[in-house]
Amino acid sequence: MQFTAAQLSGGSRYGPKTRVGNWLEDMELEEEKRAQFSASQAEGKLVMSQMSEKASLYTRPVALSPCEGGRVRFGSVVMVSHRSTATTLAVDLTESILESDVESRLVTASPRCEAVARSAFTIVPVEEGVEAGAELHFGEPFYLASHASLSERPYYLTSALKSCFNASRVANQQPVSMAAHKRPNAVWTCEKIADNAGVVRRLSKREAVPLGEPVVVQHKNTKQALAADSKYADLTDFGRELEVTCHNHFGKEKLEALCSEMAGRATAATTARLEKPPNFWCFQAGSP
Repeated sequence: MQFTAAQLSGGSRYGPKTRVGNWLEDMELEEEKRAQFSASQAEGKLVMSQMSEKASLYTRPVALSPCEGGRVRFGSVVMVSHRSTATTLAVDLTESILESDVESRLVTASPRCEAVARSAFTIVPVEEGVEAGAELHFGEPFYLASHASLSERPYYLTSALKSCFNASRVANQQPVSMAAHKRPNAVWTCEKIADNAGVVRRLSKREAVPLGEPVVVQHKNTKQALAADSKYADLTDFGRELEVTCHNHFGKEKLEALCSEMAGRATAATTARLEKPPNFWCFQAGSP
């Protein structure tokens, strides 16, 4: 390294003593940012703090209700799992998803299969006079309410017909969300799965819905089945999850439709096509 003659002789180095630019404004702006950060941190308004509190609340372990006899019962706290994608139905009551309804809240299929607050639901009867602990039957209407620890008032799983203003944000299908009111759009039924679904479903009414076996959860008003598909992913505050919609994933084939009609086992209005695995869900409860 080469040095100047002044440096070699021990001369003083160059050091400007005059500040240029808006140095005072920049310094005050930095001090104001630090003060705002400290105030937000003390009040718990930081995004990082809010996300941490939200994660601890929504992922808190909860106890599922034990259901006697292996049957789904009213008033029970259960999980609704989707076997083909190894996910569970989950909610986020802080995120609105529909511009047409600002009170709608997010519903997704979470890959986390533990019993936590956001994936626990209470089965609420629609008809009056149904006591807690009574069995849920195929074709019997019910509500799915969010866990009591998430909000002061329960939110209910709901859906409405797809329109140009009302559609899911990824798959563009009939949307599913959580609403704070018991509306007609929040009523659901369970339908049995069988090779000849139309005949079996007509004969299986009033049979108890079993735990751990796949069923079709159908929206009562629109007759569309609850669905989750690995092709449609949604980014949430809890990571990458699957979008949940109402859509009948029917196969193309029909099974002995004309023979069943001729024999009197079915009519033209009887369902002849079968749902596919995206429409298959099962209820899970706690150990007795």
